[in-house]
This record gives sequence, C-alpha cells and structure tokens, in this order.
Amino acid sequence: MGASPQSARSLNLARPLAFFDLETTGTEVATDRIVEIAVLKLMPDGTEHTFCTLVNPGIPIPSAATDVHGISDDEVREKPTFGQIAADLALFLTGCDLAGFNVMRFDLPLLKAEVERAGLTWRWSDEAYKVIDVHVVYQEKERRDLVSAVKFYCGEEHHDSHSALADARATRRVLEAQVRRYADLPNTIEGLGTFCRDARPNRFADSGYWFLVEHGLPVFNKSKHKGEPLLEVAKSDPSFLNWMLTKDIPDDTKKIVRNALFKTASTSSN
Repeated sequence: MGASPQSARSLNLARPLAFFDLETTGTEVATDRIVEIAVLKLMPDGTEHTFCTLVNPGIPIPSAATDVHGISDDEVREKPTFGQIAADLALFLTGCDLAGFNVMRFDLPLLKAEVERAGLTWRWSDEAYKVIDVHVVYQEKERRDLVSAVKFYCGEEHHDSHSALADARATRRVLEAQVRRYADLPNTIEGLGTFCRDARPNRFADSGYWFLVEHGLPVFNKSKHKGEPLLEVAKSDPSFLNWMLTKDIPDDTKKIVRNALFKTASTSSN
C-alpha cells in the first residue's frame, strides 16, 4: 500500500531556511526594540543550527510587554545590544531564506529597522531571499495564533509560548505539517515564497504602516490625515510632512514623504 500524499510530502530545501522569532518591547516598528531573538536554521540535509540571545534594547521594557514574554529590564541589563550582535547575526543568516509566524507584517520590518539603526546594510529584496510566513499560509488555508496552529496542525499543546526559540521550533513544526497537509501547497522555498507574497498582497507602502496603497498611490493609514492621499496632504499641509521627517520613523516611510514633497514642489514651480 503506497504512502498517502500527506505523509509523502515534505519541505524541499535548496538552501538553508532560517525560522526566526522576536520578543520585543512592543508592537511599533519605528520605536520598539528587540529584547530576544532566536533563529533555527534548517539545512537542506535536515541538520539544524541555532542562534539565540537576549538583547539589551537600550530603552525600558514596558510592564505590559514583560507580562507577555516574561523578560524584564534586570534580565537584559548586562546583555549585548542589537548593534553588538548584528554582524554575527548577519553572518549566521547569510545565504538563508527566512520563515516565521507573522514575520511579513511585524518581525521582519522590525528586524530591518534594527539592522538599519545598527548601521549595517543587508539585502532585503525578493531576489536576495524568500520569506515564508506560516501565519499567511494558516490564514489562507484555515483562516487564526501560533498556539492554535500548533494544536491544529501538530495535535499538540504549545506550552512554551513566547519563548523565542520555542516559538521558532513550533513554527518549523507547523510549516512542515502544512506542507504535509495541503497537496496544492508548494513544498519548495521558491514556491512558498511566491504563495506568501501573492496570497496577501501588501496593502502597506512602508514598514512603519503610515501609508496604505490605494489605486497605486499612498494614502495615510494613521495620524490626523488618516484616509487622505499623501500628495493632497503634501499640498495642503506640507508642515506636517516636514514634522514627520524629524521623527523616529522608518527610512522607507521618510523616503515616501520626501518624494511627495519633491513632486509637489516640482509641480508648483512649473
């Protein structure tokens, strides 16, 4: 009797796949910081390597965040800053595709922001690596958090939730179970990356989530100008955009703002 399609299928890796998870001071990409990072690197031959460390965020950890992940200011006071681990982390991730749970919306933009603050340059394009978001697959295929996903796909209770390495390991088990369960889900990283990218087209124009894309143009997603096209605000309230450029917001957000101001100034001068 032959093996069923579910039992026969497995992840097909052409190069290392790095499952990563962050614990942070909060949920704002522009202002919050990493307090723990864990990476589980799965090699094409099935072996694995880990990178896991607490991180001193350089700012106080709010009690609400500590309530979630259990990491306090005292625990990170003597730990390295992100800038001190960034080079080692970059080396560990070299040549890897990336995977995680809800990483496309939060973990990856925050990691990118931390890297930029550390003064490093990593290649973030789709050509450089593929991003597999287990949360996207889960939402598309079953439509819910990591604890629920572990129970649904693996038949287990995820008791160690919000331990970064435990979450990374759980995410790996969920992705492998998803590949076994769905015969129409690609099992190559190329195919999974395309699935995650196309299943939920990115509605946001920037990693700080200041702008939505509507009809190909950026529209404010927050602030007093929420719902207004950026180019209209550049004409009616340029001082607000100039104020944005003085704030601690992601570089790609600032680039969009500068482009809008430049376009408006060019139009006015003609």
